Amino acid sequence: MTRSEIRLKMATIYPKFMAIAMALPLKMEDYEASYDQKYHKFLELFKEYLQLAVQVQPAIPSDQKLRNTSNYLYALGIAIPTYFRKTYEREMVDQFGIDVGELSGSIPFGDSIISEKRFLERLYSDLDALKIQAYDSSITKRPTHEGFKIACFLEKNGTDFHFMRENPDGTWSQKVGRAKKVYTYDDIEDNLTEHNLYDYDYVKTLELVKPTIKR
Repeated sequence: MTRSEIRLKMATIYPKFMAIAMALPLKMEDYEASYDQKYHKFLELFKEYLQLAVQVQPAIPSDQKLRNTSNYLYALGIAIPTYFRKTYEREMVDQFGIDVGELSGSIPFGDSIISEKRFLERLYSDLDALKIQAYDSSITKRPTHEGFKIACFLEKNGTDFHFMRENPDGTWSQKVGRAKKVYTYDDIEDNLTEHNLYDYDYVKTLELVKPTIKR
């Protein structure tokens, strides 16, 4: 598909998203089942949107346009429409975001204890679902595949994750959870103490290459 065709297909997701949001169960006792159904339908549309978005959004992300997303999606450099966030938060009564592995079918991260091995398996599965190539790298190594780098962290008790992303100027940036503010650092280790992330262990650094269609 061309960039125009992809953007047109992205636009068709909005009415589908709103149709799910407006659907109401016929009986009060069906509300819990309806909630679960909406969640999974939202997730499927969200996955479809992301698979399209990575092809037309910048190959090397800019941190100036990603206030509307979570720490995970910020690290991947994927911008999210406001209607996704607002509609999801209204219908699900929860903050908008996605856990590592959810795109590829895993249960939400907080529902189980995750080992470092399983954390990376879930991450690689998501990247594969989005057709984003991942190469082993390091904090100090320069990108060698025309991509950008992310640093991966896992909480010591295995119940949470965190990411930072390297910017084109060599600084590192992050969002803390789903907060809107973006923090930028010259030294990647500064974030661990500044935002009480010292309970997280550094896992590894990856260079990511999106399947971006050239203009």
